[in-house]
Amino acid sequence: MSVSRAIDIVHLFKGGIFNHEQIHKVGMICKILGKYMFLDRELLEQKAGEKIGLSYIDKCRKNDIITELKYRNENQEKEKYYFQLDVGGLSLLDQAHMGYQEMNILADDIVKSRILTFNYYAHNSGKDIDVTMPQDPHHTYFICCGNIVTYFKRWIKEETLIAKFCIMFGEVDKKTKDVIPLTREECLEVFRFKEITDELIDVGKQTQNKDIIRKAKGKTNNRARREEK
Repeated sequence: MSVSRAIDIVHLFKGGIFNHEQIHKVGMICKILGKYMFLDRELLEQKAGEKIGLSYIDKCRKNDIITELKYRNENQEKEKYYFQLDVGGLSLLDQAHMGYQEMNILADDIVKSRILTFNYYAHNSGKDIDVTMPQDPHHTYFICCGNIVTYFKRWIKEETLIAKFCIMFGEVDKKTKDVIPLTREECLEVFRFKEITDELIDVGKQTQNKDIIRKAKGKTNNRARREEK
């Protein structure tokens, strides 16, 4: 994000461009997406506990605070929309001194499917991601509150996770500074491992920023009208 654009984002809030209700709503959207990374409209509103008006989504989208993606797969479109933080939203949370989880910049449809599937799985089973814990940057497992580690077996095996956690949460020797790994038994006393067996939610291989899709369709339609003439 350019310096001038970052200043514009700050000005929206500190310059009184957004009123107090808008600040509250936009802040709420950013905090939710900062925690859950990738959501569809339905789950976003469930997490918010209220309907989110299109005007707030549009304000966020037009100011690069969030990105609104439209489902697309092999040129087949659905009226299904997904949301993630844009650079302005990340900058906003930094400015507000609020922690967040940053989705891997190379997250494709498979990775985003894992994130969304986990979010629905956790929501429906009464679990919640623990933002104080070190989460997997590749989003193959998610540590939930209560030290419950949920994972997708297709991408990571339980025994691999246990071995990883033995090292991650081992103690550091005060003299040698070496990590003393937990034993397998000690690890299982602290953490519970739970496989996510839910079917992956399809988010579309060609899903893209809805404004880009709209512009592309507009160019195609204009070209078709010129050819008709």
